[in-house]
Amino acid sequence: MAYDVFISYRRETGADDARLLQQALKARGYNVFFDYDSLRDGKFDEKIFEAIDEAPVFVLMLTERALDRCVNEDDWVRLEIERALSGNKHIVPVVPSSQHWEFPDCLPESLKGIPFEQISELNKASLFEKSIDQVVEDRFPEVLRKKCRSIETVFTTVASASTLFVGRDTEMARLHEILVAGKFPVVTGPGGTGKSELVRQYVSRYKVEYPGGLFQIDMEKATTWDVALAEKMLMPPSAPGVNVRRHLCLKENGDEEGEISFNKEDVIAALNIRAEREGGILLVLDNVESTRVFLREQILEKLSLCQNVRLLATARVSDVVFRPDDHCVEFPLADLSSEAALDLLLRDHPANSETERAAAANIVECLGRRVLYFACCSSIA
Repeated sequence: MAYDVFISYRRETGADDARLLQQALKARGYNVFFDYDSLRDGKFDEKIFEAIDEAPVFVLMLTERALDRCVNEDDWVRLEIERALSGNKHIVPVVPSSQHWEFPDCLPESLKGIPFEQISELNKASLFEKSIDQVVEDRFPEVLRKKCRSIETVFTTVASASTLFVGRDTEMARLHEILVAGKFPVVTGPGGTGKSELVRQYVSRYKVEYPGGLFQIDMEKATTWDVALAEKMLMPPSAPGVNVRRHLCLKENGDEEGEISFNKEDVIAALNIRAEREGGILLVLDNVESTRVFLREQILEKLSLCQNVRLLATARVSDVVFRPDDHCVEFPLADLSSEAALDLLLRDHPANSETERAAAANIVECLGRRVLYFACCSSIA
């Protein structure tokens, strides 16, 4: 399949932002070349140039120092840009809102065709999705604009992701790798470290990978799988009013009193049918530590879920790890990095000088990154 978009970026400063953009465009139905995922075999330079030639849109990530080394004739970012310019591609320069980008002092003559006057900003906070849609609407050729798919078409009962979220891009990418490999990751950590929010952010960015739907199940007070699937999944508090039964095409047979009831086997059969017909499904199991007895016994052997149905869980304690079962992987959630915590603080309290920025960095270290995370993002669980 030919590529629609090629993303060029400086790996040292732009890898995380490039992956975010790739996932956002992929969710809209575009085939995006991103070298970490797309270069599996063959010669590096040939694959790169072939992808640029195929893709009508060339996105240039203008992150910190992105073009500084372009003075060197063998610099790969420079070679990619030159190839795109020679092929008359739609060049779309973008600057992530979290990045400080400056125009380099010396730019080679061969790169003077970059349309710097048309730089688009990617808002990585509350308006991220809207800023992606704006780039597509303003800068993509008409044939690709018509191809754009709304990410809202994927069915989900998972609670909406918070707009106050910084970092964790590496964790989300790793989480996806584990799920794609067919394993069952359990995100562990004490309350307040962002387990549930990490999962919600993952769902927001990777939902296109699960066209069959994404379902949240609160396991906290579940005593059996019948309760978890037939009650909590079909009547999710995270999505009140959503008719999950109709989405799964469950046949609503009432009992003698006229009440509709389903058991575990009904729901699993419906999930498997939908997964086979529509594609991947993700079940998000929250707070599994309270149900570890029946969960450990039945999660793999007795649920009989097909391979297209993936499982992702959160737990406050780490003793729910299902070792030595290779299908289950503990995914401990560490604190934010210093850089992510500082970025978070500066979003709420922008620094007007280097002195203020240095003071903010000192606050991050003095308060501790987890405390800062609680203070700035109290809505994140």
